[in-house]
Amino acid sequence: MATRCGTPSGGNLTKASDAGARSLAITNAYIPGEDSLAERRRETWEKSNAGSSLASGILYDSLEAAPEAPLSAEAAPLVVPSIRGDAIWLQTSAIVKDILDEDTPPSESRRKWYNQITAAEDSWLTPQQWDLCAQDVQLESGDQIVEFFDGSKSNDATGLAACRISDGAIFSRGCWQRPPNAPGWMVPRDQVDNVVRLDFEQYDVLALFCDPGAGEDESGERYWDAYIDGWSRGFGGDGPDPARLCLWAAESGPTRHGTMWDMRNTARVKLFTEACERTLTDVQERSFIQDGNLLLRQHVSNAHRRPNNFGVSIAKESTMSSRKIDLAVCMIGARMLMRMYLALPENKKRERSRGISLFIPGEAKA
Repeated sequence: MATRCGTPSGGNLTKASDAGARSLAITNAYIPGEDSLAERRRETWEKSNAGSSLASGILYDSLEAAPEAPLSAEAAPLVVPSIRGDAIWLQTSAIVKDILDEDTPPSESRRKWYNQITAAEDSWLTPQQWDLCAQDVQLESGDQIVEFFDGSKSNDATGLAACRISDGAIFSRGCWQRPPNAPGWMVPRDQVDNVVRLDFEQYDVLALFCDPGAGEDESGERYWDAYIDGWSRGFGGDGPDPARLCLWAAESGPTRHGTMWDMRNTARVKLFTEACERTLTDVQERSFIQDGNLLLRQHVSNAHRRPNNFGVSIAKESTMSSRKIDLAVCMIGARMLMRMYLALPENKKRERSRGISLFIPGEAKA
């Protein structure tokens, strides 16, 4: 079965699954935000390849021009033949003329002729800008890192990202979001807790800031408060102890806490907005490294520019949008923490040491 657009023939495929039935969809690069079948298929494939427990069952093949490919009279005649595949009827000279036409928006040329997934007009970053910063990097035992956590109960995603102090590289540590057709699903807090605790065991975690998000548990408390309190007790000690957390989320006052960083606070909105602007500049100038995680790429691509009283922050395309950005929030927060740590006086920093474990069993569990 072949489809170009419209409703997928999932029912017929299910009926004939034992007979080896397959669905073939052929399309150009989709327009982001239209919720087309092509867009949903691409997102499903990316989630599966980013470590989702739900196999997509999709073989996805796409010829796309390199992110840095220029739209120019010199480059286009070389780029178009390299990505048109067996569509040999496409006339390169006519395509170049269309690309150079001032009435053709660059985003449209990239989508139609370079087969690149372009960004909406108010997107925070383009996928191409983000891809140029991807490197084959991995965390190693004992690396000094800072982590940012963005919590939710069920509707939004819960994410955790790390930033390595030595080179500023960003690593996705986990993302938990509701699977399709799973009413009543809630983020598995114990699984998230295990990831946080194992990170403290394997790496030298210098800071962990956590935005608890909304939602309540069965006791009427916020869904993540008990766990965030437990991480503060387990990893923060009795105060800003340089043997554990070098940065506390709130070092003094009635809200003093090792890990709780509620983003509803106006001062923190300002800090995060500044972090968004700084991260955007770093990516655009390519003074930024990320590990190529596809789910993080998807969340970054979903982020839209949202001006506020302090500058330009990020947000979903709409409040009710199903396109998550939480892992992008974690990435920006982790970069913010890296800069905060590097700004500390030298006597507040910790000497780098490999192969150490700062985790004390039993203390982090809420």
